This record gives sequence, structure tokens and C-alpha cells, in this order.
Amino acid sequence: MRKKRSRKNIEHTIDSPTYMAEMLTRIAAQAESGDVFDVIIEILQRSASLRDEPEFADFYLDPRQTLEASARHFPPLQSQMKRALEKEERLDPAKYDDYRIAVLDDMETPQLRQQLLHRLERYISRQKRKRRHDMSKIESALLVKIFLGQEGNELLEGKKPLPLGLYALVTVIYEESFDRAMVTVEDARDIIDDDLYNLWRARYHEGDMALIDATLEQIGALAELEARIASDPALSIAWQRQTSHLVEEFQLEIISMWPDIDHHFFTSEEIKLALDRMERRYLSKPWSLSRYIAPLAMVNLVVCFRDTLTEIMTPQRMVDLSDELQALGQRCLTSDDDQLRPLAAYVQAAIHYLDEGPPARNPVIGTLYLTQGFHAVASDPDVLNPRLRQVLKRMRKSRFMRKMMMKYQLGLTNDE
Repeated sequence: MRKKRSRKNIEHTIDSPTYMAEMLTRIAAQAESGDVFDVIIEILQRSASLRDEPEFADFYLDPRQTLEASARHFPPLQSQMKRALEKEERLDPAKYDDYRIAVLDDMETPQLRQQLLHRLERYISRQKRKRRHDMSKIESALLVKIFLGQEGNELLEGKKPLPLGLYALVTVIYEESFDRAMVTVEDARDIIDDDLYNLWRARYHEGDMALIDATLEQIGALAELEARIASDPALSIAWQRQTSHLVEEFQLEIISMWPDIDHHFFTSEEIKLALDRMERRYLSKPWSLSRYIAPLAMVNLVVCFRDTLTEIMTPQRMVDLSDELQALGQRCLTSDDDQLRPLAAYVQAAIHYLDEGPPARNPVIGTLYLTQGFHAVASDPDVLNPRLRQVLKRMRKSRFMRKMMMKYQLGLTNDE
């Protein structure tokens, strides 16, 4: 009968000089005629699984430093992204790896290496007290410990230490630190470039939207979605990350599905205010170019719509609009229509976005007002005086304006 290994023997096995030598010998044997360095990198890449261990689960990089270093090193990657886009090619993933290495090189300090080493030692010490071990994790931890510490310098024969960006454990810590910083740092969007924000959003888009969609399937009221976002950290980050996408989708869906939505956010009098302003400011004057040039008339009409929003969107009117959106969101959430139900998330994002900037420049308010206004004109041309009706006819006949209307699926008038 085999003797049961004593706890003392187990404790002396892990990270003992003999075990370490055997491990390095196995690595060399795995490489065979290939490059030992490639095998080492492969094992270091497995270290990402250590992030789930108690010693690393609560470890994050400084939020502001993470954002600032990420923004500082982004321009080269940004240029590569633009070149790939121009060539209609996908960006080589190695380019992002190089970017991350540069960011972590910038953030590296002796103190950071010591913190990582200390946590690795705590993890290994805990494993020594266990009877069962995940040897893949332990080997990764030991190898990371070797190359982060003095032994790594000796193995590299005085060469430059391996960049922190090659350790999967560190890259996962960096990515999650960036995620957290984007949520916790109030001026995060002022620190990072729009392209970096969109890259961050796009990298997680599929998973984030799957989580949001799954949450919608589990709730029966829009208020529950708000509560889930507040209480579930993963959902909160996903929501924060995809908010601008959700608002963009809200704008597109409101425009394209307006007849199906059949929900009026403004009174006919509020819509008519903008049309009257257009007549008074531009069309009543014989010398106004807006009477003859369709694109210019369109620009000035949008200006009139915005000026009207500035006038009518009082604090109480904002509350009323939020209530109307809440009602629409609840209707979408409980709808049997497969096209309407997904709109609930977009509407919830739109409600959150109502406070962004002045009402006249708010994309949610502007989309609702313009869309309802154009459809009101299309369904009831009699609201127009003859001059404005003539201008809108020119807009319909303009090739440029027709493309714009087709793009946004907006009708102007059925009269020819």
C-alpha cells in the first residue's frame, strides 16, 4: 500500500529548489527544438486564471493613472486603427498587445512588482497548505514569481526584465482596472480620446449586450432594470460602457419605427411653434435664400426646431418627457412584439441621457421633436402655410435632401 504523503512533504514540494529545477527542465523539454522563450510565454499567458484567486481578486491599479497612461500611449494605436479602417482591414491584435505593453511599461514601478510578488507568495503559501492543487495554476504562479523577481534577472542573464504586459495576470488586472476607472472616475471621458472610448466599448459590446438582453428577459417592469443596474456590478459596467450605443440605437429605432411606436411626446401646438418660427424668421422675407435653396432651408428649419426646444423645455416639461419615455419603455418591455421589446433598453438609456447638455442640443430630445415634427407634417400637410409647403416640396425634390430623408426614413409631405 502506498504511503500517504504527509502535509510536511507537500509543503516542501511546491516552490522548493528541486521542484523549481524540475519545472524548468520540463519547460526546456517541451520546447524540444523550438524556442524555450515561446513555451515560457505560453505558461505566463495561463496566469490570467490567477485573477480569480482571493490574493488577486481585489487588486486594482490606480484609476486615474490607468486612464492617463492609457490615453498617453493611445495615439500610435489610433493611427494604426485609422489606417486599417481606410484599407478596410481588421486591426492586427498584436498591435493592441503592443499598446498594452507600452501602457504597463509606463505604469511599472518597483513597488508594483513588489505588490505582485507579495500576493504571489501569499497564493503559493496557501496552496502549500492544501491537499489538492491545480498544478497548471501553480506552475504559472511560480513562473510569474521567478520572472518578476531576482531569479528572472539571472535567467535572462542581465537582459531587460520581461515587460509586465507579457504576464496575462497583469494584463487582466489592467483591463479590469480600466473598466473600473471608466465608471468611478467622474471626468473619465475628459481624460480619454473618443476613439479609445469607442474601442473600449466595442471590445465588450457582444458580451455586454448579451447581459443586458438576458436581464430584460428576467424583469417585468422598467423600474426593475434600474434597480438591477444599481445593484449588479457587472451589469452596471456593461450599461455604462454601452450607454452611447444604446442612445444611438434609440435614435435610429425611434426614426425608423415611429408609426409602430405611435407615441406622441409633444403637443401639436409645440410642433407648430417651430414651423411658425421658420415662417416668421426666414420664409416671410422675400430675400431669404431659405425660400429657394432646399439644403439651406433644412438647416434653418433644424435651427428653428432647436430654438423652440430652448423655449418650451422647462424643468417641468423635462419631467413630463421623462414620464412619457417611462410609459413607452414599459409598453415595449411587456410587448409581445419582437421588434418593440428590445427597445426597452434603448428607452431606459434615453431616459438617463435626458440630462446631457441643454435640451436644444440633447440628441434624445432633438430626435423625438424632429421625428414627430416631420411625421406631423407628412400626415397633415394643412398645418403648413403655402410658403412652407412650397419649401418642403423643394426639399423632397432635392437629390441631396432625398438622400437625407431616405437615410433617416423621414417623410416630409405626400403632396407633389
